[in-house]
Amino acid sequence: MTPKTVRLVMDELKRNDPDAYARLAPLRRVMLVPDAELARAAGRITRQFPKMARPYSTREKADQWVVALAETIGLTVVTQEGNAPGKIPAACKVLEIDCIRLDEMLARTAGPG
Repeated sequence: MTPKTVRLVMDELKRNDPDAYARLAPLRRVMLVPDAELARAAGRITRQFPKMARPYSTREKADQWVVALAETIGLTVVTQEGNAPGKIPAACKVLEIDCIRLDEMLARTAGPG
């Protein structure tokens, strides 16, 4: 299955990890889910978990959009965040969305051997 993401994740990657962004950029067309498909869910999640959205930040955060994506199309969230209030794993737990760390995803996809 092709991983899915949102525009803001790609924007954050471009700023914070240009090498990873360069590797993923060619897959952008198949990975990105349009914001319009997720806007209602992202708004509801922002209201439910306002700390996650960091409303006083100068940049829009991707977190609530990632959770909305997983909830809307039934995906597992992969994150390196801890389980503190205002973080993706905490929201996923409340919303009953599967949320794993990167190392767990790699173990799941590696298969036996």
